[in-house]
Amino acid sequence: MFKAYDELPKSFVLRRHIDIENNKKERRIVMLSSLIVFIGMFVLLGFIGVSVVFGIEHMFLMIFSIFVYIFLHEGLHVIAFHLAKDVRVKYKWHGFAVSASVPNKYFDKRHYIIIGLAPLVVLSVALITALVLVSSPLWFIYCFVLLAFHLSGSVGDAYVVWVVLRQGEHVLVNDYGAGMKIYGI
Repeated sequence: MFKAYDELPKSFVLRRHIDIENNKKERRIVMLSSLIVFIGMFVLLGFIGVSVVFGIEHMFLMIFSIFVYIFLHEGLHVIAFHLAKDVRVKYKWHGFAVSASVPNKYFDKRHYIIIGLAPLVVLSVALITALVLVSSPLWFIYCFVLLAFHLSGSVGDAYVVWVVLRQGEHVLVNDYGAGMKIYGI
């Protein structure tokens, strides 16, 4: 188990502020990277050479699955947040993303890396396993589209983890949804 801190220790100062919602440069980096990953996945699909025609019922199923995926993704963040006691997770729609956060707590570096990477690791393994196991081209494409959506949608999490990893060893992260403040000694 990890500990979530209610107060910032006096020796900690703000090292980095990530604000994807209000910082245009960071938002462009994340959104462009996400778009590159998404397009790259479909270029990869072209090299794989699987094609299928989707009917309208498949499109509705895909849209429904994407909404389910979003809740699973955020749910995995919630589970990781709850590796610490006494946390109350808040959900927010940001227009370009959904977030789960605990704005009134500070998480240590190792715990926050787990929080950030949990959906990327768990859902990547699940979707790649599904790709390997499905025998129908239709279900392969279906799982592949979900994987493309997943990987492109996880770019923001990967960016945040990358920034946190570049900070010193003694770091606390305050996640408020569309951004986070990283404090260190």
